[in-house]
Amino acid sequence: MARMKKYPIIDFYFSNPILCDFILITILGIFGLFVYPYLIQFGFPIIKIFSREVALNYMSYLTSATVTLIGFIIAALTILITVKSSLKARGFEDAKNAMEYLFSTDTYHHIVEIFIKSIVELFILFVVLYISWLVEGNLLDKCFYFILSLSTFGVFTAVFRVLYTLFSVLKLEKLPRV
Repeated sequence: MARMKKYPIIDFYFSNPILCDFILITILGIFGLFVYPYLIQFGFPIIKIFSREVALNYMSYLTSATVTLIGFIIAALTILITVKSSLKARGFEDAKNAMEYLFSTDTYHHIVEIFIKSIVELFILFVVLYISWLVEGNLLDKCFYFILSLSTFGVFTAVFRVLYTLFSVLKLEKLPRV
């Protein structure tokens, strides 16, 4: 049997997604705080691409999209759990294909953890966006735009992680029994 390649960075990311995304968002935020004054000085206002009113509408849409994505991930997780429960009666030795084999191993629990951690991350982002939307009149422009752009990045990473995992599981259906 061919030995599987190990990707320690990706494995760490999938094991600790909320921590990794928080670190990436913090690094991007700090980088943005240092770079932003220089971009303004040279006449390139990268953060103020659109007006505050348009940004507020975008924040409202992003908040709604976050709740919708939470629902999507819960639905996908429910489907995975349903498939697992129907395969449970067959057992490990009776697996007919790679997907049934997957659901008979501990990898299934890692997949469920990835989905749950993405739901938690999206919920945290929803709370941040909703509170920011409520107090937007008291936020400085720079802070408002940073919250908006970094939250967009956080939503993107959470959705990417779930879709990557989901499509990887779906690819297993085509593989023959190991």
